[in-house]
Amino acid sequence: MVAVKKRVGLFLGLSLLFLLLVSYFYAQKKAVGWLVLLMFTPLVSVLLTRFFTHEGRQNLALAFKFKQHWRAYLFAWLGIIGLAFIGSLIYFLIYPDDFQPLASAVAQQEGIHHFSAYRQFLVTTIPLAIVLNPLGGLLQCFGEEFAWRGYLLPKLRIIYSPRQATLFTNLIWGLWHAPVIWLGFNYQQAHALLPVLAQLLVCFTVGTILSLLYFSTQSLWPVILAHATLNAIDKFSPQFLFSDAAVPVNSLLGPNLTGVIGGLGLLIAAIVCWLILPSPSRHQVISEN
Repeated sequence: MVAVKKRVGLFLGLSLLFLLLVSYFYAQKKAVGWLVLLMFTPLVSVLLTRFFTHEGRQNLALAFKFKQHWRAYLFAWLGIIGLAFIGSLIYFLIYPDDFQPLASAVAQQEGIHHFSAYRQFLVTTIPLAIVLNPLGGLLQCFGEEFAWRGYLLPKLRIIYSPRQATLFTNLIWGLWHAPVIWLGFNYQQAHALLPVLAQLLVCFTVGTILSLLYFSTQSLWPVILAHATLNAIDKFSPQFLFSDAAVPVNSLLGPNLTGVIGGLGLLIAAIVCWLILPSPSRHQVISEN
């Protein structure tokens, strides 16, 4: 137990150091490249922790286990997409005036002026985006998930129950996002507390789903796929597809999944996942040497 706490402490210390350094450089010019780099720093923190504590390659959870857990992979891909757009549907039902697809950024970008052309664009483009966009983000999400669900979560699980370990991992993951959110990433509101709290809610929501995927499969790959799918939705977000590009929306509410209403589909799923997280008696604890 002492060894586990030392490893967790070293990992968190290294993660904080990298976070502060990258956030400082990101604050200077707001270059997206720094955010991409930031996603790999948790992986580097894990590798350094494993090296300094002589942990080596134990318990990497990198087996695919696709045959046993193909349903988890399907949920991590199509299920996550469906949940994300359920929230946007709820948002547009509450705020119907915000549903202006022909005035959307994608309609302007593609020169679309009629619903028939818009519908044809969705039919031909969205399926391709569903297949390809998550693949483009697998590497960056591997950098994060190798650390958060692949290292921190199972380490905390040795000390705490599955729910407690999930709760603490989500909190740490959410706070890790706080500096760049404070600087204006995701919500376009710099130096404001509400965006930071909204991001914390997103991390608690998404993190609970990802934790159940990990506990259920003991593999990182469904977790990485789910995370990459969520990130890929940003490229074809509900706001990009359906909202008037000239009229600002309240990003704290939606329609994107980072909003409180836009993320309702994922929030409901997270509550279900929380309720079915394995109990200590049923969960096999990973051994620690």
